[in-house]
This record gives sequence, C-alpha cells and structure tokens, in this order.
Amino acid sequence: MHILDVRFFFTDSGPCIDNETRIVQADALSTVGAVQVCKNGVWGDLCAPTWGYKEASVVCKQSAYSPYGAIPGRVALSSIVVPVPNYTAVLNCSDKSTKLSDCTSSVGFMQSPDCNSGVAWVNCFSNSNLQPAPCQDGSVRLRNGYLDSEGRVEICVNRAWGTVCGFGFGQADASVVCRQLGYYPVGTAKLYSSYGYGSGPILLSNLACNGFELSLLECNSSGLGITDGCYHFYDASVVCQTTPPPDNCTLGDVRLVGGNASIGEVQVCYGNVWSSVCYAGWDNRDAGVVCKQLGFTSGGQAMRSNFTIDSRVIAVMEMDCTGVEKVIAQCPESGISCNSGAASAVICNDPEPTNITCADGNVRLRNGAAANEGRVEICYNNQWGPVCDQAWNYRKAMVTCRQLGLVPYGATPYSNAYFGVGSGPLLMQVQGCSGTEDSLMSCSHTPLGSTPSCSLASEVGVRCLVQGSSCTERSARLVNGDRNNTGRVEVCRYGLWGTVCDTDWNATMAAVACLQIGYPNGLGAIPRFNSIYGQSSGPVWIPRVSCSGDERSLFDCTSSLLDAQVCSHSHDAGVECPIPESNTNCTDGALRLMYGSTPLNGRLEICHGGLWGTVCSGHYSSADNWNSFTSTWSSNNANVACKQLGYAPIGASWTTAFSNPTQDTRGIFLSDVTCSGTETALQNCTHNPIGYHHCDHDHDVNLKCQAACIEPCSEGSVRLARDASNLTSGRVEMCNSGCWVPVCGDSGWSQAAATVTCRQLGLRPIGDGRLSSDSFIPSNWTYYVSILFCIGQELSLSRCFYYLTPYCYSSQAGAQCTAQTASSTIFSSIAYSPSQNSAAVSSPANPTTIVSSPVVISSSILTPSVQSSPKVIPTAIVVQPSLGAISVQVSKLLQPTQLQGLPRI
Repeated sequence: MHILDVRFFFTDSGPCIDNETRIVQADALSTVGAVQVCKNGVWGDLCAPTWGYKEASVVCKQSAYSPYGAIPGRVALSSIVVPVPNYTAVLNCSDKSTKLSDCTSSVGFMQSPDCNSGVAWVNCFSNSNLQPAPCQDGSVRLRNGYLDSEGRVEICVNRAWGTVCGFGFGQADASVVCRQLGYYPVGTAKLYSSYGYGSGPILLSNLACNGFELSLLECNSSGLGITDGCYHFYDASVVCQTTPPPDNCTLGDVRLVGGNASIGEVQVCYGNVWSSVCYAGWDNRDAGVVCKQLGFTSGGQAMRSNFTIDSRVIAVMEMDCTGVEKVIAQCPESGISCNSGAASAVICNDPEPTNITCADGNVRLRNGAAANEGRVEICYNNQWGPVCDQAWNYRKAMVTCRQLGLVPYGATPYSNAYFGVGSGPLLMQVQGCSGTEDSLMSCSHTPLGSTPSCSLASEVGVRCLVQGSSCTERSARLVNGDRNNTGRVEVCRYGLWGTVCDTDWNATMAAVACLQIGYPNGLGAIPRFNSIYGQSSGPVWIPRVSCSGDERSLFDCTSSLLDAQVCSHSHDAGVECPIPESNTNCTDGALRLMYGSTPLNGRLEICHGGLWGTVCSGHYSSADNWNSFTSTWSSNNANVACKQLGYAPIGASWTTAFSNPTQDTRGIFLSDVTCSGTETALQNCTHNPIGYHHCDHDHDVNLKCQAACIEPCSEGSVRLARDASNLTSGRVEMCNSGCWVPVCGDSGWSQAAATVTCRQLGLRPIGDGRLSSDSFIPSNWTYYVSILFCIGQELSLSRCFYYLTPYCYSSQAGAQCTAQTASSTIFSSIAYSPSQNSAAVSSPANPTTIVSSPVVISSSILTPSVQSSPKVIPTAIVVQPSLGAISVQVSKLLQPTQLQGLPRI
C-alpha cells in the first residue's frame, strides 16, 4: 500500500455530526487526502487496520466522487500538521455499503491514544460518472491499436480502467506488459499518446520496471494515482512481439553473451526466448552449474552482469542451485519476481598458469566480461597484484585505459572490488592523476611493491571503450525523437556514438548542434533537458560545452573530456531543430500572424535572415533546467506588434499558443521583449539577441489585434456619436491613439465628466449632462475608456483620470448638451488687481464682483478688441452664470486696468 509523502492542513475543526466522513485534501483542487470521521461532535483521524479498496470506494462515494478507481493508502502521523484525536475501527465494507459507518461493528469508531498503522488516506477521481469495469486489479489491456498486440496501455485498479503515464516508460516496462498479456516478453515502448488520448484516470507514472516483474503493479513507480503532473498527451503505448524472436532456442539451453566463450551474461532458453537470469540470490553454485553445462571443468565464479546487451529480456527468476545439478534447468526457481534490477553473469576460466613474465609497472584487466574491462592489476617483480584506491575516479581510469592502448575518454571507474578480489598481494595505491598521464606510474602513488594502507575491499576496476567503426568521426545525429527534427543529441568520437551533457546547455549550443547534424539553419533551436528523449548507454562525449554561436560543430566549441565523470545519462541533452519554410521571401523585422481563425489573430512570427520564427512570451529559469516559467510579455508589446501589422495600435490581447507538433517547425527568434508602447516595430523594443531564448513552443505568443481605425481623429478630442439629426447629444467617444474609443458609463461617469465633455465641444450641458444608455445604440468596440474621476474644471475629458479597459462594467456613457445662447447681459468692464491676484467684472445689471478662483475654459471666445489690448494679455475666460459675471485670467499688470467692450455671452 502506498505511503503518501504530503502534508495535510486542516481548515475546519468545527462541530460535526457523528459518523460523518470527510477527506482532508492537501489543497483546494485535490481529490487526494487523509480520511477523518466524526465522533461526539469532534473530527478525528481514521486509524483503520483493515483499509483496502472497498473501504476507499465507500469514502469516495460518500464524498460525491466516483467509487470506482479509488485508491487506498496511509499517511504517517508526522505528516499531519494539526493534531486531532485518533479514531480506530475494524472495517469490512461491501459493494452495498453507502457510508463508512455501515462497515463497522456495533462498537463503531473508538478513540485510540496512538495510530501505529498510520492515518487512512484515499485518492478519489472527480468524474462521478465513471462506470464500474468488470476487471481484476492489476490486469492490463491495449486500446485503440490496429492489432490486438498493440495500443495504449491501460491498467485496472478497483474496477476502473486508467492509463499509464509515459514519463520514464521504456522497453523493460513494455516487456512486462507484453508478458502479462501472454505475448513474448519483448515489447516496444511508444510515447506521446501514439494510439490516442485516454479518457479515464492516470493510474501509474514514472514506472521503473526491471523486466522481471509479472505485473505492472510490481514495478517501482510514483505510486498508484500519483500523476506527477502528467496528462493524457503522454499516455504510454506498446507494440508486443507475436512471433518468436529470430534466435529461437530449445527450452533449457544456456549460453553466454556480451563476452566470450568463457565469460559473459548468462541466458537460458525460456518460452522459446533467450532470457537473462535474475542476479538476486545468484552465487558460485549457480555459476558452477552453468559452466558445467557449457563444458568447463573448474567450476565458475558468479558475478553481476556488466555487459551491454541489446534487447535484454529478463524472464528467469531467482535460481537456487545446490551445485550437483548437471544443467541449469534442473535448478529450482524462486517463483517470485526479481527485485535486484540486474542480470547474472559467470566467469568459467580455468586456473591461470604460474609461469608469468611481466615488466614492472605494466597493467592488465582481470575478471571482466571482455578484454576492455575488469579488475586493475599491476606487475612487480614478475608478479601480478591488484591496485587499490579509496578515491578511485574517472581521471585515474582514463590513465589506465590510455596505458592499455584503449580509448582513454569515456572510461568507467569501479571501486570496492567490483570485479572481485584478486589472488595476488596489493602492490600499489594510486594517490592522484590529472588525467593526461600515459601510465599509472606517472601519477602520484605509493612505492610499487610496498604494502599500501588500503584494504582488499578497495581494489579498483575499470571499463574502457574500444575503438569503434559505427560512425564517422565528428558527425552528429538525433536519436529517439518523436519527429525527425527532434531527439537526443549524439556525436561521434573514436567511431562510437556518445551523448552531450545538458550542463549549461542552451539555445546557442542547440543551434550549433542542428548545424552539425545538417540542418541549414539552427537559429531559434529549442534545447531539451533531463534525457527527455531517453537515456543513452554509450559514453558522454561532451560533458560541458560553451559555444559563441559562430561554430558549425559542437567540437569547435569549448569543452573538456576530463569533466565527463560529472555528468550522468539522466542529463543527456536533446534538441528541437527548426525546419525552414520553403520559398520564403521576407524582410528582417517583418511580422505575421499564423494559424489564426481570422486575419486579426494567430501565432506571432517575425522574420530574420529570410526565415520566419516565433516570439516567446517570457523565459524558463535556467537554474532549475527550465522547470519554471516567467512571463514578460505585456499589453505594450502586443499593441506595438498590432500597430506594426497595420491594425489598431491599442486594445490588443494575447495568450500562449499550446504546442502543436504540426506547427512547431519554426525556430524561436525573439524572447524577453519589453516595449514602451511608442515603438513603430517590435524589433525596436528591447529583447534578447535574435535566436537566443529560454523557451519552447508551449509559450509562443498568440496575438489578437483590433481592426484598424476607420476614421482618423485628433488625440484627446471628443465627439457625440448618435445620428445626423442630433449632433448635441449621444454616445460619448474619445480619441485615443488615433481611434475613436467609446467611454464607459460606470461610476466614474459623473455630472462633472459630462460637463467637461459638453464644454470641450463648445456646448453646455442639459441638466447634469448625462444621457441614459437606452437613448443611443451602444458601440461594439472591444475596448473602452473608463473615467475614474473628473473635477469638472478640466479643459478636456482626456485631462480627467481614466484608463483603457476591455469591457464596461455597466453601460456606455452618453451626454446631452445644447448650444451656447446669447445673454441679455453685457459685461461693460473688467479690472485686474495684481495685489489681490483677482479680476473684477461689472455689468449694468450687477455691481462689480470680485472673482478670485475662476473656473477656466478656453479663451477662444474673447473678442479681438480684448485680445489686442496692449496693457493686458488674456489667457482664458470663465463664465459663472450664478454670479451673472465673467472673469478673465490675464498676465500680471503693474496697475489695475479697465477693459471695455467685453463680448456678449
């Protein structure tokens, strides 16, 4: 049963009804949680010694989830954040049970001082319509294949079929599925929903079968129902072999593979297939029987297989020979699945002759599966003895391989007598090598022949690479990708394919790799990490690389093979190479929208060097190998792009385009773009160098622009849009970025705002100036001006506080104004007092009035006679109808001045 590693937080410890049940989730969206029951009005943890599928189903059903596919588990008390009582009960649920209290004895739930069995935990599935399936727990099936022997893998848990995530799914996992289905235990793993998306729950993720298991449920995994963020795009599939393998054999036959006639991995004919033997429990008695069956007379030495075997099938379980058997088929098997994860091997060599001649300092390898591996022994005084080292490493192994005339790079060091304990005396301890020496004697070491301080258990070994012929030196290729332009990057050295480590791997190195592989342009290539295209079994040829981007091959970049030991195959680098669009003829910096439903929307692409590439909306963090993403794209960026495309320069919106393999052939050209909004082209904004990015196509910018403005306008001007018969009232629109934009009639649309609008139009408001929204036809524009606040004294509506919004909360704004009409009052004089900083006006009907804080509007209605006065410079005129007066703002004069002939208002 799965033990959950999660912390549960209780959000409600209030009163409850006895026998109620609840699931305390890790978060608000989770259907996974610890089970609590209510007793005496208090919630407590359920400690159920008998906790299984039927009990979990009842809890899920009681919690309005599907009872099918429910997964039971336990969570340790240390995971519980807030201590609560423990309630214990012996449960025995049936298919007819509707609540957990139906499953207890008459005693019911009893409070217990401890919970040694752990708190009951359950994983429910939110699809309450999930129907029961007539299947046995752990059974598997293949769905949606063309043949019965292929398809999407589905496994049954608690009467529900669910899929298997492709994270980590490999050949060993596929072979277990095929064996379980009754096919030959040889299967080909298929990833990325090769046979369509499943619709049920994802029940297994991160499978790690060793190939011995009889059922997928026996394999290591993240735990039943733990998806690790997987979704159905990654559903695993297999193709099982239905015909006997080419090397068909006779039951009980035995052979050695990977080495030579006397050393190798043991394979036994089992079910017409050559099958490896489980290493667990493998000893010299088992090895002696194998060697005896092969015709050797001196017994055998058991060892763990270190051989590279293609398409290994592990079907023979743990052996338990007594040593008297003549053939391995006479030895009993344990009958249980193997949990060692390794295969067995033997050494059937006859005793070594004693008349040995060797030169001091020479080295040799012993007890290996082949001539290029084994325990390191050194010669002294015509005697071979082991080398020991308590800090044996890659650089020392490199020197050993170089001295033996083998490939020095890619050597694998082994410690702790991995290849067995030698029979001769310890002759030397290696203390330090730089990795460039020609022999171990050139490294620092204890005197040859003296007894070193390390023990026999510290004897060292090595596996060297042998010059190959499978590839052309300095060539490169992509392996195991889901498309031809994707895969694990492998390069050729010494005639052998090897990998590139993803340490410091980025878009620049990925682009160089694409050029080396043969793509015409690597600009915008997408680097991939963490062996996403599977792990290699070959050497790591480029452990750390640094490229400038001008190189044509990764071998031209800076790297050091001396660092190969710092990288494992869990960090094999991959790449998605861009495929140039044929017959392109674009100008650098040009933009286009692709794959949209209208010309106004689609994936944003930019031209560089005659090629089209995508634009990324931000960047992944390089510190965690691109696991977390930060968006840097903004509305300013979107508006600049739409402006460059000839659409409206405001109101653009954007999303990220979900990766689509049929569309993901472009490079990523722009990333981390930052625009102020005033730029005329996207390339004029700040951004990373062209082609350099920390992104993938899941975060391509998908842009939606607004149609170009039909009627040009002057920035900040206003108009009333209604009909030709009434030009003084209607829907209010303000010119923003050259477009007429409707104004919202939300809370900010006040009497002051309407007054400012009428005044800006040279009109005056009727009443409070606002017009009901049912008096005009609303605009179907996709963004609006929302007024936050107007004082009422502003010269124009654009001087009020406002912002642009994609929608109005209520209605659109309307205004009702009327033309200015002549007044019967003629203002006869105006005087300005510099000491009071005020103006005095008078008319025949009113005495002189002092106005010290006039409300300012335009000075355009001042008559020429007033404007041409040599003693005063009017700047604005204000009408105050309540006073029956006007005031004129003027520059300060040296003495009060009277003005005559003021205009009629």
